[in-house]
Amino acid sequence: MVLQWLVRQTLKGMVLLWLATPLVVTATPANTITGDTTNTWCLRCHGMATLGYLDAGTGKIVSLSVDSVRFGHSNHAELNCTECHSTTFRQFPHPDSLKKENLYCLDCHKDLKKFGRFQFPQIEKEFEASMHRQRLGDKYTCFSCHNPHEFRIHADTQSVATIVRKDNGICLNCHNSPELFKTLTKRQFPVLSLSHSWLPNTQLHWQHVRCVDCHTAPDDSLIHQILPADSATRNCVQCHTANSLLIAKLYRYRTTQERQKRGFINSALLNNAYVVGTTRNVILDRLSIILFLLVVLGIGGHGLGRALGAKRRRPHE
Repeated sequence: MVLQWLVRQTLKGMVLLWLATPLVVTATPANTITGDTTNTWCLRCHGMATLGYLDAGTGKIVSLSVDSVRFGHSNHAELNCTECHSTTFRQFPHPDSLKKENLYCLDCHKDLKKFGRFQFPQIEKEFEASMHRQRLGDKYTCFSCHNPHEFRIHADTQSVATIVRKDNGICLNCHNSPELFKTLTKRQFPVLSLSHSWLPNTQLHWQHVRCVDCHTAPDDSLIHQILPADSATRNCVQCHTANSLLIAKLYRYRTTQERQKRGFINSALLNNAYVVGTTRNVILDRLSIILFLLVVLGIGGHGLGRALGAKRRRPHE
């Protein structure tokens, strides 16, 4: 009996050791073991949707899950995990101290040779001056809005409707969730439909314009200095005019040639929405003026003809 028990325990130990072997392999960088640069070994654990830990300080579950599909389509997909995260993560189990790892986007994105066109240093200044950063301090970081494992820059090929939906989704992640909102501030949760009740056709605006287009300064094309609600744009003319602020914001990357296509002012907008006062057709504007002048001339000519005719008839009477 004793011998059988020892055999069973030995076999159990061997099975457990065999099952644990893949986890030991993850302790070594993927590119050293297999030449794999797709972070396969990290994602063997972090690709699980339920991976997380209980934060003893807050009593909340902190997710450690990374959606491998979305990460594979993100702008960071070509990077190894340890290009951003500490190389100490190659140890397994990971040291507890790494839970407090501080990452900062501009550790990489200050490289002007590679990223100069994105103006990250200026974005950093706007971010530090934003209403969220001023009120929330360190609770509010780049990662509050931008998920580094999923972020993908908008392409010119994306429809404006898609861009609006994605960008507004970032804002609504907090501003449409009372539970998440109260973890950041003690302020009363604002009901968006009430705070925007002054805006005509509210739902239509939300479908075609981003929150940040109105909640940043009219001349701010980088849209990272979020203003207090009482400083947001409320002047309809700032959008509904030929020099619409949307051209410098939502439509800033659309080509100049497209804006003037087929005689329309700001024709890039016309592909997605008709904006009163903004998406006008220059040719139709000129034709309408000519038609108006012809009507005036016609009325004037008719009146003059009647007056002259009346004068000629009077002597005979």
